[in-house]
Amino acid sequence: MGNTSQQGRVVLSACRYPANVLDGNLETSPRWRVRLDGSPNPAVPRMLDPPGPAYQAHKALQQWCEQHAPAALFSAGDTIYIDSSAGVTSLPAMRMELPGRDLEAGLHRAYSEADGPYNIAVHPVDSIDDHEIIDNWEPSKDPLRNEALHVRRARTSEIFSMYRRGQPGSPLWGAEQGTAALPPRFVADTRTERQLRDGLGPARIMGGTQMAALTRFLTQQAGQTYGFRLVLSGSMVLPRRLTTKSHPATAARADSWDGYPASLNDLLATLAEQSVQGCIFLSGDEHLACAVEARVIRLDNKNLASTFWSVHAGAMYAPYPFANSRPEDFSDEPFFDFESSLSGKPRTYRCELSTAFGPVDTNGFVTVAWNHDAAGNRLRPTATLHTADASGLKDHPLMSPEGLGNLA
Repeated sequence: MGNTSQQGRVVLSACRYPANVLDGNLETSPRWRVRLDGSPNPAVPRMLDPPGPAYQAHKALQQWCEQHAPAALFSAGDTIYIDSSAGVTSLPAMRMELPGRDLEAGLHRAYSEADGPYNIAVHPVDSIDDHEIIDNWEPSKDPLRNEALHVRRARTSEIFSMYRRGQPGSPLWGAEQGTAALPPRFVADTRTERQLRDGLGPARIMGGTQMAALTRFLTQQAGQTYGFRLVLSGSMVLPRRLTTKSHPATAARADSWDGYPASLNDLLATLAEQSVQGCIFLSGDEHLACAVEARVIRLDNKNLASTFWSVHAGAMYAPYPFANSRPEDFSDEPFFDFESSLSGKPRTYRCELSTAFGPVDTNGFVTVAWNHDAAGNRLRPTATLHTADASGLKDHPLMSPEGLGNLA
């Protein structure tokens, strides 16, 4: 299964609303760090100490990484808010209807200011989500709006790749091999390949080519030598929203994996059919940290089963409570049954799960750690939410080595 040297820890972050003149605490306004044409402005602002609310988590993350040296920093999207999310972060140069040059200038400015003056010297692993494009991006039934949405997706994705991947136009998804410090990982794009949900067929959260690549990654035997494998996506895998559980037809309004039941069901069925073990799904978007320990089984053959985890980051900075999710938004179901024809004919599966939530309306980041015992047996991973405010850093365990039911 592996050996005791295959151990490690990563950081997971997401969702950074931009600072403004009231909460950034900058000596010089950050908006002038990049000119409107995208060229750098040498008058880079200096952060006052202590930092304002918008940058407290950034400073805490930098200090934590310097002290603990994690293997990687996983960013689950929404590293910028280029859109008018919640009606409070729009800027004139970022409106969808303005010419492309103005949109691109806004993107350059937003990315250059996202972290303030804090340089996190840790291997980055980044996925894209909606606020790098526009709030809750997905195709539209209206032909003209759909065309505009796809033009915007193309422009914003290219600049995302330049800033977050180091090369314009680089793929938004793909697998990476494991190293001594970091298990194999798959960066998923659960945003830009979404299909239109029009009621005419089962819409998918990603294209067939990407789903096939994710399936190969999950089932390849090479991953077993590491004991664990990591999948990063902006969208949450589990838990499901309460509305989806209570009224399945409302899935069309859900923005995560449960909003695309055909994709979620096939993903879970793949885990069971191949008895995939040790997979940790990392995600963001909800502004609420949580962790799920889950087991999925095929009901007519319970030897086909998989235990896995879904860990969701809170927000690095989300100052508007009405835009943040809450535990009561999600189902507290101990299990749910579903069908999938992945094996060639319809089968029924059961997903059992236990969920723990972090405190609401907090800013910070999550760390995920894994290890093996002396015999090389895989141990449960642990997840911890670290919240940051003016009083310092506070730790909130989301998973214990004994499982979610044993949290203190």
